[in-house]
Amino acid sequence: MRQPYEPMWKDITDFVLPRRSFWDLDATPGQKPTQKIYDGTAISNLQTLTDGLQGYVVSPKLRWFRLQMEDRRLQDLPGVADWLEEGEDIVYAEFARSNFYESINEFFLDAASIGTAVMLIEDDVGGRRILFSTRHMKECFIAESRELLADMERALLLLDRVELTTAEVRAELQALGEAS
Repeated sequence: MRQPYEPMWKDITDFVLPRRSFWDLDATPGQKPTQKIYDGTAISNLQTLTDGLQGYVVSPKLRWFRLQMEDRRLQDLPGVADWLEEGEDIVYAEFARSNFYESINEFFLDAASIGTAVMLIEDDVGGRRILFSTRHMKECFIAESRELLADMERALLLLDRVELTTAEVRAELQALGEAS
């Protein structure tokens, strides 16, 4: 599914988001990003867009979401609105304690440039907080059906714990696809 998009994603990151232009999983550490940029207009405009999204959509200074009951009639029951507001306060506090607001900028950069972004959410049990990390698309595969999704979940469990080359990842995914 992703192979038709990889060349386009690489071209976009080469010109618009050079620090994300590393698509080879086997790249040499310390390798310099692309040198294809001829002026900074696209990079500057992308950063302006992501700053605007973060400032106006998910700013830590704004209450940017509200919890509601699915059945609207329940909203009017005594105590429900207070309970939901308390839940909102807890979620906002968790976002503030986490690295969400730092990670969402990278998420917006990927989404606004290549059109796809993936954020991993994990528990930091020792730090008693939630960790967010925007993953590079070279690490991600998107499933289009429940069967593929189940195979991908098994593959992600494997990939999350082991570093593999690009060829090994493709072979593993192909083996999973043939097994189902």
